[in-house]
Amino acid sequence: MRRLSLMLVVALHAVVLPALAIEIDDSPSSKVQQGIHEDLVTVDDQRFLVADYSQLPEGGFEVFEQVPKKYAGPFSRISPGAEIPRAEIIKIIDAHFKETAFNYDSIKVRKIEASWPRYVAGCSVPTLILLCASRTYLAGTVVTFESNGQNRLGGMAGFQPVTWLVRNAVGDSSLTDGGGDSRSGLVAPATDSQLHAHLSPEVVTGIAADPAAILRTARALLEQRGFNVTEDTASGGLVTAARQFKLTADQADCGKIMGIGFIRDKRTETTVLLTVSAADAQMHVQMAIDGVQHVKALGGGSSDNVLNCRSLGTYEKALEIDVGSAVKQQQMH
Repeated sequence: MRRLSLMLVVALHAVVLPALAIEIDDSPSSKVQQGIHEDLVTVDDQRFLVADYSQLPEGGFEVFEQVPKKYAGPFSRISPGAEIPRAEIIKIIDAHFKETAFNYDSIKVRKIEASWPRYVAGCSVPTLILLCASRTYLAGTVVTFESNGQNRLGGMAGFQPVTWLVRNAVGDSSLTDGGGDSRSGLVAPATDSQLHAHLSPEVVTGIAADPAAILRTARALLEQRGFNVTEDTASGGLVTAARQFKLTADQADCGKIMGIGFIRDKRTETTVLLTVSAADAQMHVQMAIDGVQHVKALGGGSSDNVLNCRSLGTYEKALEIDVGSAVKQQQMH
């Protein structure tokens, strides 16, 4: 393997790095995540994903130092990972230009800055009518620098600003959405703990019965419908394990694109978790929903969209009505 050095310009002085043994992964080593290009780079046996979010439309992204409340749902599923040392960042930059530069030996880089953790949210695919067809969420280390090098005409291109988000390739650190959020690749359903963090507001119905009878009946009905139900020792109520089944447009809102709800798409799957409690002749139900739209990527593979879904309360209300009816029949006998 060639051993070359990348010239880094710091302030007014040019500093030449020692030769670095850096390997670029030649297996599918890059991917386009709905408008965001990511390179997979291996440096000293560590794999990093480099996302150039400066490709997003001007003003099309926001950067946060901590998880913003308005994007708490998408960012609950991704992690910024561990902070990447400056020495590793320099090696990653070197690897990038070694792979992509027209004339690697002419490359100069200056004003390298790194910030961690950082959370990036932006519109990666805007529509013609000022809407957003796909949003991207990234978490990791934001790296900014300026680079200059020889172009194909033989002249120098001039220093150009570059903005990357760099993250370790282990774990979930990126998400994209098409009206919700979409993660490149095949998306696994959310875990029970992830769903618990996104319960909908309570739906409450009065049922003239003691709490034990309400919960006993609710458990029986939920188990008949295929839910695995356990007692929630903290609340004294019930909680189901996440169960995959398709909700309807009357039961959930998973966002829209061009006025059409994702929930109506036959490629959309939903996974549901429910909590049930009872007190003062009332039944309380909350729902959490994980929605995924399975999309075929160009060139094969998948690029699933993780949707931001919220309950409309109708499923919970119907359950409470069924429980109330069953309790009433039991009282008549």
